[in-house]
Amino acid sequence: MKRKREKVEFDRQKVLESIRKDGKMLEFVDDTFKNDKEIVMAAIKQNCFSFEFAGEELKNDKDLILRLETEYKSTASYFKHSSNELKNNRDLIFKLVKINAYNLCWANKIFRNDKEIILTAIENTSYIIEYASNELKNDREIILKAVKLHGETFVFASDELKDDKEFVLELIQYDDLAFLNASNRLQNDIDVVLEAVRIRGFPLNYASQEIKRNKETVLKIVKQNKATFEFINDDFKKDRDILLAFHRQWDIEKDRIIQLANINFYFN
Repeated sequence: MKRKREKVEFDRQKVLESIRKDGKMLEFVDDTFKNDKEIVMAAIKQNCFSFEFAGEELKNDKDLILRLETEYKSTASYFKHSSNELKNNRDLIFKLVKINAYNLCWANKIFRNDKEIILTAIENTSYIIEYASNELKNDREIILKAVKLHGETFVFASDELKDDKEFVLELIQYDDLAFLNASNRLQNDIDVVLEAVRIRGFPLNYASQEIKRNKETVLKIVKQNKATFEFINDDFKKDRDILLAFHRQWDIEKDRIIQLANINFYFN
């Protein structure tokens, strides 16, 4: 019996030495060693992807998964390879999305409809909204929180919210990039367009052609923000009325307008 224990310990030391050189060797060791925490931790320290080959006992260790996700952050996901039991553990998932929102992707899909978990995940990265349920993509509080952090995330909102004028106007106050993913109807709405270009000119690129081809509308737009001039249709850049309005509204020097429009004409 003593010799057997000595052999096991000898084999364990050999495995540990091998693992410290190449963490992925964990895949090929005896199952006994795959549940040895010291050996598995040595493998992870050498190669973070080796946790995939750990034993089921360790993959079901809640404290270990939380420790790994907290202390051994990497491109590998330890939670991805955890047990199904842990992927249904709401308390653990709530903690894990605070560390890395994309842990949501490995949890049971029911949690994609858990508003508290999604709101918490958004604090880590707003782009996680892509993986929320359709119901939560239609939730104003959820979408507002995401857009406040990154306007581009409005692309993941429901069609209903993208066509809600009052809501879109509110979002634009926080990030004009929300306009880029508003509905076609709202990209053809002068009130929404004027608000979208108030801070920066480039959202005009995403307005409807009907808006951009309407001279009266373009006159209002260039008066709203001088940066919009760059994005109006080329024909309007040589239009006397629009150039005069631009000149008077923003007190732009004649030479500068000539340079912008690449033309010359008489200013009165």
